[in-house]
Amino acid sequence: MPKKFINLYIVDNSEQFTGKLEEIFFERRHLGINVIGSAIKNRACVEDIKNTRQADVFLISAFLPDKMGIELVTYLKKNVNPNAKFIITVTSNTRNLVEQALSAGADAFLQKPFNPTKVVELIYELCGKEFVEEEEEIEENHYQDYQGKYEEEEENEFVVEDDEEEDEDVEDIFKQKSNFHVDYNEEEDDEDDDAEDIFKQKNDFMDTPKPKPRIQKDVTQMFSGPNAGNSLFGGVADSNKPNKVVTFTAPKSSGKTTTLVNVAASIKRNSEYDPKIVIVDLSLVYPSVQFALHHEDLQLAKKTIYDLMDDIYELDKELLRKATIVHEPTGIHIIDTPFQSIRDFTRVTKDKIKQLILFLREEYDLVLIDTSGNIRDYTTTIPMSMSDINIILFQSDFTSLVQTRKFVEMVQLLEESVDRRILDKTMLVLNRYDEGSSLSVDKARSTILDVEGLELNIPLHIPEEPEMTKYTNKGAFIVDKNGATGEKIKELAAMIYPFYAGGDSSRREAKKESNSLFGSFMNKFKK
Repeated sequence: MPKKFINLYIVDNSEQFTGKLEEIFFERRHLGINVIGSAIKNRACVEDIKNTRQADVFLISAFLPDKMGIELVTYLKKNVNPNAKFIITVTSNTRNLVEQALSAGADAFLQKPFNPTKVVELIYELCGKEFVEEEEEIEENHYQDYQGKYEEEEENEFVVEDDEEEDEDVEDIFKQKSNFHVDYNEEEDDEDDDAEDIFKQKNDFMDTPKPKPRIQKDVTQMFSGPNAGNSLFGGVADSNKPNKVVTFTAPKSSGKTTTLVNVAASIKRNSEYDPKIVIVDLSLVYPSVQFALHHEDLQLAKKTIYDLMDDIYELDKELLRKATIVHEPTGIHIIDTPFQSIRDFTRVTKDKIKQLILFLREEYDLVLIDTSGNIRDYTTTIPMSMSDINIILFQSDFTSLVQTRKFVEMVQLLEESVDRRILDKTMLVLNRYDEGSSLSVDKARSTILDVEGLELNIPLHIPEEPEMTKYTNKGAFIVDKNGATGEKIKELAAMIYPFYAGGDSSRREAKKESNSLFGSFMNKFKK
């Protein structure tokens, strides 16, 4: 005998999102979808054995407070419920995780914001059956009481736009329930708007013509209405900005931090997307990002990266703000890594670094990570494995070439241990290049890249101009100075993050890249 209901289990860090779905399916039992359980964290889901074993479909967020949702999919599929179907939910900032989720065992994905109709249709599709709607006996007086209660809620509870005090209450509740809410708007706090949008969605369902007794609507009619296209998670993923995590590393001192800071400034000033940028200094022993900027331009932080690590599983916007230095002329944010710290390194672990990167990806459009050149240190390996692009800088001296080659070979070993391709998303940059040096670009290329099974290239070299060190010691940006060095750094910046949202400028850049010697390689990193 076929099951009357499809059992759905939801794992999402937003209680409001989960509660809304539970309400939809509870009030519309004829849809045949029964929410048998929900969890906010990975751990709570793993411990809920009774319900997870009965689930037919899981709806799991790719980003959870205590672990990646993708890892939860793998665990549940292998150890708890191998026959269930798994839907991973992503936002515009975590959509790059879709391929990884599908490889881990997810059957499908949904990107927030989405219309509730899509959830229903996808669940039906995965379960391999067309749900047959049944007539439900509804007593006339029960329906009238239900309708009156519905209208009373609509009038007193959910019309919040015109009541400032109630609006503030909604904001407070939303902040308490969803510490991992994502804000994509740089200039204003959208948490209240997101709560309103969810409540408006409820009003959209209320505005739907009320069903007559004994007659049930089909799924299309049920979600129809003047604002039916509105998002269930409206406002959270309304940004179309590219979202990237980029790691800079160097096995030997090669001007890495100076290059990173100037890349950030160039992107901030030239990209039409006006991305929110944060720099994370994971060179814990010798942090140097702050020293690459003019001290008087910095709005200092009250807390540090170590405070973030201590509270990583309860991390919220307020704590992040307190641990963030702001470079006032550009608006670039920097996570404070204090130079004086010596005994704090043990507070940083692999899992905590992973959680920090995931959280920052949700909060910012571009995350730039400065690491040491120690390939055996997880402060280097974790960012490189999680990044969209890795930049390895080196110089045209023999020692640097030899060390860079060994570094690349060790990354190959790392790939085998983590079962993830890292060098495929890695570019080598020859920095501080002296054209008068006996070590030419071709020599550098042949020395480093003569490694079996390696398909890497050196898309550009950055020359070292006279007096450049003196210039940067003043905290000035190289990209503000007319010269070959600044132009090459701008070129690198455009490879990392697009400058143009579209139109003639975009086509002009594409033409410029295609005419360069390594144009095809550069296009690979263009969004």
